[in-house]
Order: sequence, then structure tokens, then C-alpha cells
Amino acid sequence: MIFSRIVRPVGLSRRLYGSVSEVYKPATNSSYKNNVYSIPENKADFGNYQRTSFQHKITNEEAARSSVLLALHARLGLSDKFELSTLARGLTCRSNTNKEKGLADNFGLSLFGKNLLTYYATEYLIVKYPRLPLAILNAAVDSYIGKYALLDLGKNIWGIEEDTRSDLTKYLNNEPKEYAFGKLRYDSSVEEKEDGIVALSKESALKMDKASAYASAVRSIIAGIYAHDGESETKKFINSHILSRKLDISSMFEFTQPIRQLSRLLQRENLPAPTSRLIAENGRLSSNPMFIVGIFSGNDKLGEGQGPSIFKAKTDACINSLKQYYLYSPLEAVVPSVENNFKPAFIDKGGEAFV
Repeated sequence: MIFSRIVRPVGLSRRLYGSVSEVYKPATNSSYKNNVYSIPENKADFGNYQRTSFQHKITNEEAARSSVLLALHARLGLSDKFELSTLARGLTCRSNTNKEKGLADNFGLSLFGKNLLTYYATEYLIVKYPRLPLAILNAAVDSYIGKYALLDLGKNIWGIEEDTRSDLTKYLNNEPKEYAFGKLRYDSSVEEKEDGIVALSKESALKMDKASAYASAVRSIIAGIYAHDGESETKKFINSHILSRKLDISSMFEFTQPIRQLSRLLQRENLPAPTSRLIAENGRLSSNPMFIVGIFSGNDKLGEGQGPSIFKAKTDACINSLKQYYLYSPLEAVVPSVENNFKPAFIDKGGEAFV
């Protein structure tokens, strides 16, 4: 795609622009073990597949005895349909400790919640900014629903606490087990190490970092809303808590040759070649001159820029023109997941392409 050749966003990982060998790797597929899922006689009956890797589900009666869990339920404004047991399970990450205790974890909820977030965030950005290059779109989606964004949301805004106390401390303080149900429980991948001692374990894959644990909890809560309240309430919750956050997409662009890139863009869109015009200047012979240059395509002004030299002002004007094009947003755009009367957004392809 020409979009990926025109711009390259700042701060993206190497994987978006790596070689073919870095992107495509041999598949290492393996079948699920029978001790993880109970498989029905009719393998096509997908509704009867059940996980058997846990022995105990937190009940609503047990969850109701946790004051921290009740406070979190009220803080998030969850409905009465959203069961406390689901919220407690959403805070139980897949880890060694919880596996030993036999608690049901949030692995399935987190996976489903991640798919929901990806879908709604992607359709929101595609409809609002239909001309975004693919690399910028991926970066914007990650800025909304990446694990570090969800870490900030879960910890600093929702106020989810971590369960950092050891089992021994809880036992000595005679702490009820229900108290921890309202806190995020996971095995940290950061442990104290001693010189000369290296622990090797097959279960190390179940450890996770702090950001991944918080992201898992946030995704699980969203999946729980979908399960108890339906799609409409889930969309409202995502729009209110995630997509409503301010995101400066224009700062993600980095143009290496904006003058050439703008010329190629106009040529592709069958528009007149760009021309630069000096709009205003001040202090040309002073130590701090200032020039304002505009970029025009025919009689249409695409953008303008300013700088201490004509070339710098022209470069900024081209960058401004490119951003005007890629950040174009149609009026009254409606996302495809709307329940009734969806109409595709009109994307102008004529002389108003940069407006």
C-alpha cells in the first residue's frame, strides 16, 4: 500500500517494518490436552466444551463478603445484573498460585474482552479517520487498548488494588480469604534472585508482569458486562471509559520527505501539483526572520506553515497538508455495529479532499 510508504509513525516497534523472516514464522500448533477441557462426544457441539483445570468457582455469597469487591463494583457503576462472582473471577489472573488453589481464573474472559476491545476500537478509528495509514491505525488502536493504556485505566482511574501480601502474612493476621477477592491476584514475573541460584520451571510461562495483569483484569470486566448486560451496554461502557480518552493522533506521524510525499499523494488523487506561495514575512534581514508559506493545489489552499526560513516554512506547510488529508473525518459518521439504520460514511474524493 502506498500509505505505508508515505509515512512512518514515531515510536512503533520494529515488527511493523521488519523483514519477511521477522514477520512470518513457522507455525507451532498443538492440540489441547484433555486435562484442560472436557470434550463432548459431538466435537462440533462447541457450547458444551468446559474447562476442567480448576476445582472451585467463587460464588456470589463468598464474593459479597468482600468489602473491597463491593466498593469496586459501585465505583465502576456496574449494573445489578453484573454478578460479584464474575467481578471476582475477572481479578483472578492465570498463575501458579491460583492454579494450586484451584480457583477459576479470568483467562477466557480476558481473551473475549480483548477481542471486543479490538473490534470496537478499530471500527471507531476507521470510521472517524477513514484515510489513516495502516501503521498509524495500529498505533492508535494500541494507544487506546494496549496493555499499558489499560494498566493506567485499571490502576489510576478505576482504582484496582494489587494483592501483594503473602499467604503467611494473611495467615498470621487471621485475614479472611474473601478479603482478597476484591484485589488483583497474579504471580509477578519479577522475583528476588540470589547469586548462584537459578530456578527452572515449566510453569514459568504462567507468570505475568504488572501491565499484563491489569490489562487482563480490565478486559475481563468488559467481557463480563457483555455476558450480563449485552452488547449495547458494553459499547456504552467502552465509549465512556476508553474511547472517550483524548488521543493526539497527529503526533504519531513522521514524514521524512514531506514535499515529495505530498507531490506523490496529489498525483495519485489526480489533483494539480502542489505549489508554494509566500503569504507573509517579517524581519528578513534581522537575526530572527519569520516566513509564512502556503501550499496550493490549483486554487485550493491545502495548508500553511511558518519558520525562520522559506524552506522550513514550506516543509511545515507540506506536513500540515499531509496531516489535513490523513486526519480527514466525515461528518456524522456512524459505526457499522450500530443496531439500526446504519449508513456508510461519505468519504470525499474530490477537490475538498484536504478540508
